[in-house]
Amino acid sequence: MTVLPEPLVLDLAPLASVAPGAPVPVGVGNDELGEGPLWLADRRELWWVDITGARVHRRSEPAPGSGDPARLTTWRLPRAVGSVLPAADGWVRLATTFGLEELDPETGVLHPLVAIEDGVPDRRMNDVRVDPAGHVWAGTMRFDTSTGPDDGLLYRIDPAGTVHRVLDRIGCPNGMAWPAPDEMVFIDSSRHRVDRWRLDPVSRQVVGELDPIDLAQFSGLPDGLALLDDGTLWVAFWGEGLVRHLSPDGRVLDQVAVPAPSSSCPVLVGTDLLVITTAGGDPTSAPDPSAAGPGQVFAVRLPRTLGG
Repeated sequence: MTVLPEPLVLDLAPLASVAPGAPVPVGVGNDELGEGPLWLADRRELWWVDITGARVHRRSEPAPGSGDPARLTTWRLPRAVGSVLPAADGWVRLATTFGLEELDPETGVLHPLVAIEDGVPDRRMNDVRVDPAGHVWAGTMRFDTSTGPDDGLLYRIDPAGTVHRVLDRIGCPNGMAWPAPDEMVFIDSSRHRVDRWRLDPVSRQVVGELDPIDLAQFSGLPDGLALLDDGTLWVAFWGEGLVRHLSPDGRVLDQVAVPAPSSSCPVLVGTDLLVITTAGGDPTSAPDPSAAGPGQVFAVRLPRTLGG
């Protein structure tokens, strides 16, 4: 068990105040590697992480029409954190260099749950998500991918806590989603595509491959993604500062540009607000929620016209 230092708390304008138009800053403004946005509608909370900055952020939104501000709370962790996942009773699970841990936001107590690559040097979690059956899928990789071969791994952690190795030789494990109970999409950024797998609905093992979505036509690396109810995907492209809305066969339906080249992951908040994390900030500097550049989180109203 670890007790985290007192968090930083800031008051911000609510997400409801975001008007149609260009993306606007809605985060802390200095994330070194902002990633993994998660919208918990029942709690009215937007969570995301700063992976290498070792921070987790929570944006608590006020009740509609209350006139209250949103409250942004930032905790500093003792180790890098790849993603944030929902948990019961207002808690969240964090995917860290230890494995899975659980944070009580009220007390700042961090509880270890499942060790995955604890003690393995030079490696970290990246994207981690929960499938509809409650299994956690966790991608790990090197901190510095230039120092060796592609040796990232994808794990599946069952609800009972058993850890299974699913895939190896991954360059950069990223976006995951489940268009159907027996289908999964997954991005290894180095492959410039969205892989599509068939899953056993009970064991959750990969039992087949479907045609991938080829993204080689784009100069940026595909990163995190958000799946919509109609089967379309919003995919962030690292290096381009773009998030593209793609049909299931890879056609571009729309795109959003942000003023930060390292756009990392989108999430849909409600029905018409797209929130996008980015990298490139300095977490040792003072927070600047109004900053509109690398390391900020941006929000934009949808729908939009292509290229708008």
